[in-house]
Amino acid sequence: MGTSGPKQHTVQQQMIRRFANDNGELFVLYKHKLSIGTKTKRPKGILWHKNYYKDIIGDFDAEVLKPVEQKFATYYSKIADEPWSEKLTSGDEGAAFIDWVAANIWRTNFAAKMTKVLSSNAEPVIKLLQSIDPNFIINLIRSQGFAEYQDFLSRPQFKWKCRIFPTHSSQNLVITDNPVCVALDLGQGGRVLIVPLSKKRILFGGVAKVVEKCCNLSVREINFSMAAWAEHFIYAADRQTLEDIITDLRGEGIITDPSELLAAARKPLFGLPERAATNPVPDNLNTNKSWKSFKNSFGPSILNLDN
Repeated sequence: MGTSGPKQHTVQQQMIRRFANDNGELFVLYKHKLSIGTKTKRPKGILWHKNYYKDIIGDFDAEVLKPVEQKFATYYSKIADEPWSEKLTSGDEGAAFIDWVAANIWRTNFAAKMTKVLSSNAEPVIKLLQSIDPNFIINLIRSQGFAEYQDFLSRPQFKWKCRIFPTHSSQNLVITDNPVCVALDLGQGGRVLIVPLSKKRILFGGVAKVVEKCCNLSVREINFSMAAWAEHFIYAADRQTLEDIITDLRGEGIITDPSELLAAARKPLFGLPERAATNPVPDNLNTNKSWKSFKNSFGPSILNLDN
């Protein structure tokens, strides 16, 4: 059985390093205060937790997700640093990429937060298990979600597109404590997933026409969206990037969203856990059926899963 030890990164260090400045350091924005830290941070010292969601059965992060990250580590530099090809990946490399993306959706605290909120309305047996070990339920949901997204991201109509910004540009992309594959509505007519690869390179995934539109967004617009979905921390290679985010989250910059959306953007995880807690899912809504229908809109499963 694998073990993560008492301390493990929830975002890979090789990923964090690609958002650092030439000194290997990052500036930090504390989202709840909209203030920038007085000291820079090194990748080794950020985005980690102790005994992260271990349960009575085992350690889902160490036994399942960490090996996925380690496998993709051999391919990461090709996607993040080398000249780009319209064809993303194929074969073992493509499978490793899909697994890595799926893992990162369920790696950070977002899934756990939502599980805690939604399980408050769960059936008695779930509540009983939750009372015995809350992390067991969280990891059960995370495990199921990981498998579902392996299937979803493998669908033939799920498209990826890369945006690369000039290395000489002073504008940098950010990384947050909820950085990879954040489900976003960027005002382009649909929802996409975004995968920030470095401070100059980002992937958009989803419906082809929406993904294409997202590649026309500015660095500042992308950073605003990523900051909105951050939980507590936003990191950048330079201080000005974070100052721009503060200005935009306050509604004093280039973002012209309605005030209620700006208010949500300033909350942890775009305020979604809070909204879910105060607006429970209707009893007559079949979320499982809706999810399957959504997946099937991207074509048949290539993993031969039951649809």
